Amino acid sequence: MEDLIGDPFIYNQAVAHPLSELEDTAIAVDATYYLQLHLDVLPGNEPLLPALGGLTGIQGRIENELDHWKAHKIIPFFIFDGQSVAGQDEAAVKRGLANCLKLDISWDLYFNGRADEAVSAFGQSTSAFPARALYPLLQSILKKRGLHFLVPPFNASAQIAYFDLIDSDQCAGVMGSSELLLYPIRDCVIRTIDWENNLVYAVSKKHILKALNVSESLFVDAFLMTGTSFLPPFPPLADQTIIKTQPHTVADAVNMLRTAEKSVTLVCSSFQDILKSQDPDWLDKYRKARMVVDHFVYIAENGEVKVHDYEHLTNDNHESCQPLTGSLRKSTRSW
Repeated sequence: MEDLIGDPFIYNQAVAHPLSELEDTAIAVDATYYLQLHLDVLPGNEPLLPALGGLTGIQGRIENELDHWKAHKIIPFFIFDGQSVAGQDEAAVKRGLANCLKLDISWDLYFNGRADEAVSAFGQSTSAFPARALYPLLQSILKKRGLHFLVPPFNASAQIAYFDLIDSDQCAGVMGSSELLLYPIRDCVIRTIDWENNLVYAVSKKHILKALNVSESLFVDAFLMTGTSFLPPFPPLADQTIIKTQPHTVADAVNMLRTAEKSVTLVCSSFQDILKSQDPDWLDKYRKARMVVDHFVYIAENGEVKVHDYEHLTNDNHESCQPLTGSLRKSTRSW
């Protein structure tokens, strides 16, 4: 998945709300995002996890955190990722290789006797441990506590967006990565919960669109250009000779689109030399990623597997998602 901090522009739009507003509600939670928070961000995470090659006390931390949910009368409804969509495995491999390079630097510091710097460097190697490996652990904890969870055919963000879009009785809010903003959610995405100070931090999609002064369609294109869990970033955005301030943000992508008639295809034409040398197939990957977003697959409340905006689905949809045959069999409910 994306970096937990994600896009700096979007991250800085997070606003604190009283935790009491969520009392006596259920929140749909992206399980991968939740687990990665415990691995990389929340208090108690182990900075030397990438060096240890194993986990320390993760079950106790999850149990303790779920106790907070119960104490505040909030029910988490966890949604796990299903099968990968087009581009997701490739993007995961690239992130893994990038993390390996960071770890090499950390180990070099360690072997050169710079212990404090090495610990800090290891701690910055986020997402070094795959959250999916903890799915069985989290699911066993949820079953023991009598908490429901769902495994949709493909990505959790799409399923959560469906629940939010229809104003489902199953959840009153959504929590996950900023990738949820790609989908037609009603508004806010919860990023973190501060139990100690009784605050919940969330970003508002409406506020972000207003701050950027863009339509939802243009925002989706710009967001995809910055990179997602199923699409690598548009290479020119990472070029410091083009975007002086790094890391790049969705605002940089918006500005780039505005110089090319708001067309991703024209932007690619403008930077054809960079794409040719770094990622010649990026435009094709983008088109598949856009289809993943526009025609996301979800489990309807009646149990049927459906495709969003099916009436406008093109004949090449199979290139962005695996065939739906057997999806119901692979989808899992905990009740």
